[in-house]
Amino acid sequence: MVQATRRGVAALGLAGALAFGLAGPARAQRVVVVSFDGLGHEFLTSEPTASELKVFQRLRREGVTAAGVQPHFPSTTSNSHAALFTGAYGDVSNITSNSMPVLPRGEHRFTERGVGFRSDQLAAEPFWVTAARQGKRAVAHQATQAFPFREFNTRAGAVVVNGYQTRTLAGWQAVELMDGVAAEWGAGPWRFRAMVRGGAAVVEEVTGSGGRVKVKGAKVESAPPRGRGLARRFSEGLFLDHAEHPVGVHFRLFRKGGGWLLVQSPAQELGLHDGERRNDGEVRRMLREEGGSIGNGAAALLRKGVLNEAEYLETVELQIRQTVRHAGWLDRRFRPDLLQSYLPFPDEMDHVWLGREGPWRAWAYAAVDEGARGFARLAGRKDHLVFVSDHGMARVQRGVNVNEVLKRAGLTGRAVHLYNSVLVNTTDWKEGVVKAEERGTVVAEIRTALERVKDPETGARVVTAFFTPEEHGELYGIGGPAGADLYFDLMAGWRVVDGRDGDVVVRFEEPSGTHGFDPLRRDMLAICVGRGPRLPRGGQWGRLRSVQIAPLVMDLLGVGPPRDARGVSPLALQVQGPAR
Repeated sequence: MVQATRRGVAALGLAGALAFGLAGPARAQRVVVVSFDGLGHEFLTSEPTASELKVFQRLRREGVTAAGVQPHFPSTTSNSHAALFTGAYGDVSNITSNSMPVLPRGEHRFTERGVGFRSDQLAAEPFWVTAARQGKRAVAHQATQAFPFREFNTRAGAVVVNGYQTRTLAGWQAVELMDGVAAEWGAGPWRFRAMVRGGAAVVEEVTGSGGRVKVKGAKVESAPPRGRGLARRFSEGLFLDHAEHPVGVHFRLFRKGGGWLLVQSPAQELGLHDGERRNDGEVRRMLREEGGSIGNGAAALLRKGVLNEAEYLETVELQIRQTVRHAGWLDRRFRPDLLQSYLPFPDEMDHVWLGREGPWRAWAYAAVDEGARGFARLAGRKDHLVFVSDHGMARVQRGVNVNEVLKRAGLTGRAVHLYNSVLVNTTDWKEGVVKAEERGTVVAEIRTALERVKDPETGARVVTAFFTPEEHGELYGIGGPAGADLYFDLMAGWRVVDGRDGDVVVRFEEPSGTHGFDPLRRDMLAICVGRGPRLPRGGQWGRLRSVQIAPLVMDLLGVGPPRDARGVSPLALQVQGPAR
């Protein structure tokens, strides 16, 4: 295990660059860093399905691999990404989970929740601001805590682009069509009309710009995207201009029995800050040239049975295709020294399919790999390419309702469940009831109540370990004004469920994937792989902490670490033997 306090600088030789079929050399010492949501170290290094990640495996051979990366606690997306981007855990950044307590405490009740993906509560400097502050051009593309645009996440020299925390004006749509019969439907402030003739449809926006796009009908793809383009049967983008929110949407016409199913991508507002101001002119230009911004695949339509697995995977491909296109456009337009981007995969599909191995999951990973190939092309032979993730994933099939446990223990009003942690209603919260001197007693009551929850089949304790800011704060970065009072881990196969009054233990019909557990569990460890002139070819680092990634990226860029970083770049640590 690598200790973050070590300062010895390793003797690092030059590494050979990956042959990714690049179009041409780029400027030296650029850094391209991409985060892949939910891609765990254990999966990448040991599961058979990881063979689909050919670009990642080649990157491991030709560059350096960390023996896992410790995410935030809980190991969830928004706070773990905040740690990656700022070099600080939630006790410093105030980003502690996807749904977190709202600060300041004295003005909010302990049950009020904010969105950890937003920047409202961000209190630490992200690395794109760090780079710009030190004279480097930076682009942050689809990063967490990048919107709303605030003093903490914007600076002259940094272009910040986000389409996740902006407004979703219309979600994924599915419209049934018959040959020769016109159909009309609404999506946010727009209305569309379409008719199928000769195996193709012309989709027209009828309430605003009057734009139109043609989409050819076809059966669903029958094989993964190897040797073919991603989402090749989706239409090009239909640009929808609007004074407040220009968007781009795409369409896919599936042959379904005797009719057709027309699928429309979301109408998602895209925000772009050019370093001086919000700039919708650049957004319009990018949407017109490259098509719409797609936040996620159509998982909701899959769960409802509107789309089957193969049809859903085409929507995943569209999201990946558009993200890579936009990253490429931003790279060409602004030529940054630091380019950051993000994919919401494999997290999205592993929440559905983990534990149910089959062709669909392998297909999904092949699509992720094609996205990785596109990102890799953005890094020239003299540049650094770094792939990271926020957390791993675990298979679960049972749940424990922690709030019901607290209720039965008489703790309602004094304690409430957060994600794999419990928050005490101390008097520093608005209308708080637990005095400072009583807090330890309440924490002990919570622990006792959780210890009593047993697996009905084996009699084993479901809650297996406890962690407190006082004892474990330095290791995990837990606590702080937005942190909880008691953190816990669960036995393998279990997760927390809420909103099931009366039930303490729940068994799900099918297994699924989730995360949020002790970040030092092997299945929660994230990834860090990279190559470039300053990274050892075929090398391996010990286990890192996610707060070391931002200092690493800045180190590769040749500037100092983020202002609030608590981690140390692994370039200052001893490199171990070849990766396994």
